[in-house]
Amino acid sequence: MWNKAFKESAKALLSGFWLPSITAVSLSLALTYAMSVLGQTMLATTGIPTDSQVGVAVVLFAAMVGGFLSAPVVYGFKRMLWLRLSGQEVTVSDVFYMFGKPGFMIRYLGMTVLRDIIIILPAAALAIPVGLFTYVTEQNPHLVSSYTLVPLISLGCVALVVVGMVLTVMQAMRYALSDFTLMDDEDGGIKRALKRSTDVGGKNMGLLVKLYFSLIPQYLLSITGFGQLYSTPFITATVACAAKWLLNEEEAEQQ
Repeated sequence: MWNKAFKESAKALLSGFWLPSITAVSLSLALTYAMSVLGQTMLATTGIPTDSQVGVAVVLFAAMVGGFLSAPVVYGFKRMLWLRLSGQEVTVSDVFYMFGKPGFMIRYLGMTVLRDIIIILPAAALAIPVGLFTYVTEQNPHLVSSYTLVPLISLGCVALVVVGMVLTVMQAMRYALSDFTLMDDEDGGIKRALKRSTDVGGKNMGLLVKLYFSLIPQYLLSITGFGQLYSTPFITATVACAAKWLLNEEEAEQQ
């Protein structure tokens, strides 16, 4: 019920706003792609194989830099949608909003890194014993046939991976609204935005999980290059509509 309502609201929000949306998404993708090409060019120029440790490190670093460069643009686009939900006028130039506030942008990027670390931390912690077990069995293949406990340990490792995935999803839902809680009250600061996101996201985790699962077709569409130009604005607008409703409900409860 709610998922359908949020998606209908997203369609209305994007109506007559597709050109600015596609422009913002294209710019974000261009920044990410440019850094990827730069990384590949550096490897080709130096003759370093892309599958070597150094090559992989360069590719990952280029992807990270691309993500950092595109994050302010993504925030600007989300903010444009947020302002439209509030009935305010926006222009395409608003996508560069954060570049006009370098101090705020640095703090936001720091928040993004911290948030991502917190989200993946449970899975990363549980992956350590799985990695150790894999390494030991690869270095000592005779253990696999010598000990009957090995299959049980393998099942345990699979269970840890599953638990890690579940915990990651739960953490992601708790922080899913952090960008919107920040732009809803930028003067309140990043710490307050994160806390508000975890409070509202944790309380409405079931709704958010169902919402994101209902958007799987759009996520699959985004895999196909040009499909991102439709799916990314639609997904972002849908989550923005959900965030607006949830935050309004929170404010109503506090009154």
